[in-house]
Amino acid sequence: MAFERYIPIEVLKAKDVLSADESRKLYILQQQQLISSSDKDFELGTYLFLFFSFGIFFTTYGFYQWHTKIQPRQDILLDLQLRKAEYDLNNLSSSSKKNANHLRRVR
Repeated sequence: MAFERYIPIEVLKAKDVLSADESRKLYILQQQQLISSSDKDFELGTYLFLFFSFGIFFTTYGFYQWHTKIQPRQDILLDLQLRKAEYDLNNLSSSSKKNANHLRRVR
């Protein structure tokens, strides 16, 4: 599409004297070229906007899923692990006291 405009523009620019029709055609081709370049900028902006919008949406969705479904389960699991560790520590300390008392009686 760009080459379809570029070659006729350069041919018309190379002429020394342009007729009225040729000068109008040159003007139209130059304006089409300007519009085309501004359309590319608009398209690029639109694509970038859509790309970042999808990224923000899916980031927000993923955080919400993690915060409402995964994190509460991890909190419960951590609480259970802490309880188990405290229970094991209490059993270990009570069994070490029993062993110490047992050793005192044996001597």
